[in-house]
Amino acid sequence: MTPARQHAILATTLQLVREVGYAAMTMDLIAERCDSSKATLYRFWPGKAVLVADSLRQALPEVSPSSTPARCAAT
Repeated sequence: MTPARQHAILATTLQLVREVGYAAMTMDLIAERCDSSKATLYRFWPGKAVLVADSLRQALPEVSPSSTPARCAAT
């Protein structure tokens, strides 16, 4: 799979989560929207949860570890 194709599948997955929600989104729907097959999706992602996690990783900026632990501010 080309990097561009992988990027398109991950972006489409995230868009579908926004449109229909995680529970209603299926691998069938992702494959249909991407003009792909479920077999192709499962070749690279073992399931919906992993595909969504990879989609989120792609969408979020890289976060570098901090030497100072994060603290919640008291309200």
